[in-house]
Amino acid sequence: MSDIPNGYVSDYDILVIVNKDALVDEDIVWRKAEEQIERKIRSAPLGLIVHTLNEVNEQLQKGHYFFKDIREQGILLFDANKKPLAEPGNLTKEERRKIAQGHFDQWFKSAQGFFRNYQFSISEDELSIAAFLLHQSAERFYACTLLVFTNYLPKTHNIEKLQKYCVDQDLAFANIFPMDDKFRRRSFRRLQRAYIDARYSMHYEITKEELTYLAGEVEKLKALVERVCLGRLAISQ
Repeated sequence: MSDIPNGYVSDYDILVIVNKDALVDEDIVWRKAEEQIERKIRSAPLGLIVHTLNEVNEQLQKGHYFFKDIREQGILLFDANKKPLAEPGNLTKEERRKIAQGHFDQWFKSAQGFFRNYQFSISEDELSIAAFLLHQSAERFYACTLLVFTNYLPKTHNIEKLQKYCVDQDLAFANIFPMDDKFRRRSFRRLQRAYIDARYSMHYEITKEELTYLAGEVEKLKALVERVCLGRLAISQ
């Protein structure tokens, strides 16, 4: 699937099931694995979703529809342990709606709160703090969408990756944070790095002009998230 104006190509996701909790948190290992795959396969982006077998089976038994869809529609690529996945439980339509509503109430409010704190920080010329808070606002708006639509949130703070997951739910997300000129690309890359560098690196840089532009995109993101999520909730009633 491709979105011509923004060059968006939908990615493939591979669920990696491991046998130890510690392996799930090996971010560097999985990031390097993704990078190696990207160098060899250039036709479409590929993302890794990593969970233990216990986590997957627990969610299946609870009727978690993200993992249920994977179990029913996914293609097995490699199986080292030969251990079967649990039989999925079933949620009623009303149970699914309540779960989605709860996610929206929690995450949309949280995203708005971080945006208000961003506005205060930029008014005080605390640009690095403002960048981190704006990153968190964007991350939470994306999280809100994914949880409402799929009841699943990948373990990542990478807002570019979260955006791609959201585009899979609604192509309108491809219009947020366009990459059609150098200023916009640089601004987004700096926002992307803000989760770590804005807090810990003395070399992190971002300008007020860049933050103002990025905040405008986050406000567009907020409006889009509210529209698509409320639409989804209305359909599920």
